[in-house]
Amino acid sequence: MWWTISDYTIEDREDSYVLRNFNRKLTISKKNLLPLEQTIELDNGDEMTISYDEPVRNKPETANNGLDPETEWYQSHLVIRYKNHQVKVRVKSYTVKAG
Repeated sequence: MWWTISDYTIEDREDSYVLRNFNRKLTISKKNLLPLEQTIELDNGDEMTISYDEPVRNKPETANNGLDPETEWYQSHLVIRYKNHQVKVRVKSYTVKAG
């Protein structure tokens, strides 16, 4: 997952933060602190890129759905690229269970 990066340096850009470590580059939006893109260097030297679209808000089914206001936003579209392959993912909703 994008938030599991460790031992990184931070580059402060106008509208984003770029976190880098030995095999990952993660760009995070200053506006919402969610990822815009990440590049992962694999052990064989190839790179995999994951691009994220604008986040959407989980629409509560009831007024008391237990969603944490800080985690109710999520990335609804992402594109994963590896070599000449591309996968597009659309997330319609998600749930968080305490456990």
